[in-house]
Amino acid sequence: MALKTEIDKSFPMLSNETLEYVKQKLLVAFYDPSPQVRRSVSSTMSAMLVKGGFYFWKELVPFLIGNLSDPAVVENSIAALAIIIEDTYMLLEDEKFHKMIEDMGTAIFRLLGTPQQLESVLINSLTIVNMLLSSAAPFIE
Repeated sequence: MALKTEIDKSFPMLSNETLEYVKQKLLVAFYDPSPQVRRSVSSTMSAMLVKGGFYFWKELVPFLIGNLSDPAVVENSIAALAIIIEDTYMLLEDEKFHKMIEDMGTAIFRLLGTPQQLESVLINSLTIVNMLLSSAAPFIE
């Protein structure tokens, strides 16, 4: 969590090279066998995207959506997406994010239809659905 704290505190002062290095290392650490490390990585990823915006790390949300089908990291993927959506959901009303929302919705509804899902996965999935439905983003048509 020290890295997340440092990102929160110093993000605007970090060089592009440093931020790119951190992003690369986070993507590798995302698959760490330790659940605590994966949780910390997901939280740091979310903080970086929220601080920098979607274009700062445009590959992150598709990466997290793609990992919703991996039982080993689904809990961290959905938790990171919930943080991102909670902090940015009003931005998602912009038409340029509609495809991403559609992909996320499809993946989340697939998760909700999967039996024996972890309670935290279900809670975060429903939280995301609720936030998207309360925004003007075209989540369900």
